[in-house]
Amino acid sequence: VVSTQSTGSSGINAEYGGQMIAKESGVKIIDESELLAVDIEAVKVARESIDADTDIPGDTLGALVKERISKRDCSDSGWMLIGFPKTRDQALALQRHGIFAKHILFFDAPDMVLVERFMGKRVDPDTGEIYHLTFEPPESPEVTRRLKPINNQSEKVVRKRLIHYHRNLEGIKNSYESGRVKFLNSDQPKGDVYAQAYHYLCQQSRSAAPQ
Repeated sequence: VVSTQSTGSSGINAEYGGQMIAKESGVKIIDESELLAVDIEAVKVARESIDADTDIPGDTLGALVKERISKRDCSDSGWMLIGFPKTRDQALALQRHGIFAKHILFFDAPDMVLVERFMGKRVDPDTGEIYHLTFEPPESPEVTRRLKPINNQSEKVVRKRLIHYHRNLEGIKNSYESGRVKFLNSDQPKGDVYAQAYHYLCQQSRSAAPQ
């Protein structure tokens, strides 16, 4: 499970870090889009929650994740849940559904850094690639001219997300054994963060709890 306070480039965030780790290790990334593609009734409840800008109920999330990781690609290669759980209810529900992650990794950074990252993000509508005007500008002037702001890009939006993160952080953390949880400073060069994250995820779990 890779959770995140991070919202953009400069350093590394959970989505980017997860992609790098998956490319190296071959594990399957399970994110929101993967969960919403699951063909069970719980998807409807999840979509309604997302549309209402509320958290997906814990047992709904548990059902979606359990169904998704039962597929052969996850059982053969392993899996990495990105961006969840977002609340203590979700964290406990995952365990009630028999989903016990070996490692829980938080990509963390100061709020001021995250606001700056988020506000500088731009997307190339032709390719879907994400750039940052300061930290990761495109090399091509043609791409630069195509860049558009991402959806819901406002300081109000990112500060609302950060309030939610801080409000729920202790509850999520305390839902897991301390030996499984690691906070990683993502306000570092990408290579350094990736190396630390990969090293941690390659370690054997110190818990004897069910896997």
